[in-house]
Amino acid sequence: MTPWDDDHLPDHLFRLFEQAGRRFREEVAAVVAEESITFPVSGSRLRVLELIPPGGIRPTELAARARITKQSLGEMLDALEGHGLVRRRPDPADGRAWLVRATPKGRALSAEVDRVAAAAEARL
Repeated sequence: MTPWDDDHLPDHLFRLFEQAGRRFREEVAAVVAEESITFPVSGSRLRVLELIPPGGIRPTELAARARITKQSLGEMLDALEGHGLVRRRPDPADGRAWLVRATPKGRALSAEVDRVAAAAEARL
């Protein structure tokens, strides 16, 4: 064994967070597989969907909240909108700006993601 195999890496927060994230993703995948759930979009897009507050949010604020570039967010919103999960509309408070809102279908999907995450947490 070398000092750098997985069993001998330093036990600092980076490693612990990585292990916890990997384990949680495995548990989510297990719940999804057991319940035969299919999600129409990827995990990163589901995460963006879950960051949209009920009253909507401007894309710039959503990109900051998601810690991604505005360009990446635009591509994600295109996909989410294509699946009928979000809508982009002019902001009534400022006609030059846009608001992103989850559709009823998007809110239902977000609730399902929350349920699956809670089931995965319970398994852990």
